[in-house]
Amino acid sequence: AAFIIGWNLILEYIIGAASVARGLSNYIDSLFGKAMSKYLIENLPIGVSFLSPYPDFLTFTFVVVIAILVAWGVRESTFMNTVFTTVNLLTLVIVIATGSFYVNFDNWSIAKDKIPKEDDYGKPVNAGEGGFMPFGVSGIMAGAARCFYGYVGFDAVATTGEEAKRPKRDIPLALLFSVIVITVAYVSGASIVTLMLPYYLQDEDAPLPHVFDSADIIVVKFIVTGGAIFALCTNLVGCIFPVPRVLYAMGKDKLLFFAFSKLNARTHTPLLAILSAGSLAAITGSLFNLDQLIDMMSIGTLMAYTVVAICVLILRYKVPTPVVKQTEDDTDENRSQVTTESSIASGPSSSSQRRAFSALAVYLSMVLAVCIIQVNMEDELVKGELLPAIILAVMMCIMVITVGILWCQPRTREKHLTFKVPLLPLVPCISIFVNFYLMVKLDVHTWMRFIVWLIIGMMIYICYGIPNSVEGHKARLAQEQKE
Repeated sequence: AAFIIGWNLILEYIIGAASVARGLSNYIDSLFGKAMSKYLIENLPIGVSFLSPYPDFLTFTFVVVIAILVAWGVRESTFMNTVFTTVNLLTLVIVIATGSFYVNFDNWSIAKDKIPKEDDYGKPVNAGEGGFMPFGVSGIMAGAARCFYGYVGFDAVATTGEEAKRPKRDIPLALLFSVIVITVAYVSGASIVTLMLPYYLQDEDAPLPHVFDSADIIVVKFIVTGGAIFALCTNLVGCIFPVPRVLYAMGKDKLLFFAFSKLNARTHTPLLAILSAGSLAAITGSLFNLDQLIDMMSIGTLMAYTVVAICVLILRYKVPTPVVKQTEDDTDENRSQVTTESSIASGPSSSSQRRAFSALAVYLSMVLAVCIIQVNMEDELVKGELLPAIILAVMMCIMVITVGILWCQPRTREKHLTFKVPLLPLVPCISIFVNFYLMVKLDVHTWMRFIVWLIIGMMIYICYGIPNSVEGHKARLAQEQKE
């Protein structure tokens, strides 16, 4: 589970960096009338259906420059990230403050017959059914699945635990505050933009300058344009910054190659990890379209969070295991010590563990089935057909029963923890359900790419991680001494 989480986080951050760099490239290209994309499509077309129409060299350059900045040192890259973030927040304040004087609440309730057939550029308009939810609940959930990238990066706070002074207290608080700030920022920005200009007239590549240009606020347009570029740079640094730390931690635990954990003597950063992640992000960003990158990033993030939620349930309902403490003396006589006194207070038994794990397995099966049926039979459910509704109702009743069974089982009581997931098992179970549903809303091609990524990761784990992992070595020692 730890490897899958780490492997998916690597995918999340690498694809995140690639998508932000591609978005920054598209943003600049749009400001100049798409001159770069037109030239490259005419002179250097790729001609492969599942790749970008042209190689984006500007995206490649952006990723390489930011990777060099991150490799320069933690203090320098953190300072630059702070500067970018400050400009980003100031830009957001300007957008909200200025745009609030030009809002039109009628933009959220435009009737279908009043929507034009073409936009300002002569392209056909796909405006759905109009109104407040033009594409219905299904459209909202599909948009949520693709826009989940808005929450990519806040979990990077957890990768800086070694640099925090009081990580047990500071990291949970930083995560919670980050989620709150991100939510308020995205909801406020999206509301202002769509209230200033109808959703079907937005520019996908450079929405902020287009909105203020349409409102004829030229000065703010240029201020927002510069701020938006800084904002994308902030996101790019935020995506690349955690990758070497994840690779470093996995390399140190020997889940991935140990070379990733070696620090450069001058910069005190894992150069090989940074160069590997930066190269992969640069190549990926230059060869794939933005929408493909966003889908890949969303599915990797959602899967990582799903595995985390499952692991929370497993750890809280499993029987405590002996703790192996590694000593500095690496001799054959004194390589490690096995302590049978666990820091976890007595709670679950073998029978309660079996009941909890069985209920969890049934819950996961029902969640997957419900999500697949819900997504593939939406039309039938909207029409009011009885059979799919009954099937879903029965499965959801089983889900509620399994959650109740989990609620009744004894749990481990971790000592010396300043933060624990509240309302167990309700919160992790809701997280699993929502994440599964959003993943099922993504297209088949995204799932195929994701499965290929998982297969590559599993091959590395089986061939290298299992024989060499530090935790696996400790578990084998504990088993040997127990026998």
